[in-house]
Amino acid sequence: MGGVKTTVVTGYCPVVSTSPGSVLSQHLAYTVMHTNDDESSEHYIPEDCVHYPCTLFGHDLKKILQSRQDLDHQLLVMGDFNLEYCQLRSWMADIALVDRIEKKHGIMGLTRTHT
Repeated sequence: MGGVKTTVVTGYCPVVSTSPGSVLSQHLAYTVMHTNDDESSEHYIPEDCVHYPCTLFGHDLKKILQSRQDLDHQLLVMGDFNLEYCQLRSWMADIALVDRIEKKHGIMGLTRTHT
């Protein structure tokens, strides 16, 4: 009713790990497979993200969110971003997201998002 559309996104950014079966190693394998894909491909990986799955996660998530913003969707984004909170706040500000955690609790003493 009223034409409001909401997109809910949950995500998990891989944590740095040396385990061969970890999400990080799976993402590294994916980037190796698609390193040379053309920019028009849905699997295209920007050069600065090729060896950095966490950077690729942020890049891809930002693209998805911006595409929904362009369609005037309201966004609700939740996840384990495996970042220091100040990095996450900066990333959110880049695409004009409102930080509800900060609005409710302030920013003093906040820990990593997985906590």
